[in-house]
Amino acid sequence: MAPSTAIRSSIDRIVKVLFPQDTKQNETPDQKNMRVTVAQYGTPNIDHMFAKQEIRQVIRSMARRKAPGLDGITIELVEAINKGSPDILLSIFNKCLDLGHFPSCWKVS
Repeated sequence: MAPSTAIRSSIDRIVKVLFPQDTKQNETPDQKNMRVTVAQYGTPNIDHMFAKQEIRQVIRSMARRKAPGLDGITIELVEAINKGSPDILLSIFNKCLDLGHFPSCWKVS
């Protein structure tokens, strides 16, 4: 067995031992109770959706006449988009919030 194959085999075995499949077969009473308890907990999204006013305020607070980011979008362009059709940015930001995902390129300054 080649070293890389042996390492891969060892890793697979460790993962299977430390993280066994979660099945209902052979559960102890404590595990059954835990499964019931966990199922009762919901994870509601407690974040409120963005409002047009919030987006407008953030845009107003941003510095003008600055160099655009890597995407080439200036705050003036964002402001024009929001002024012309505020539902576009509102929909995009609220969908990101709903999905819990913000594009990584938005995190680069």
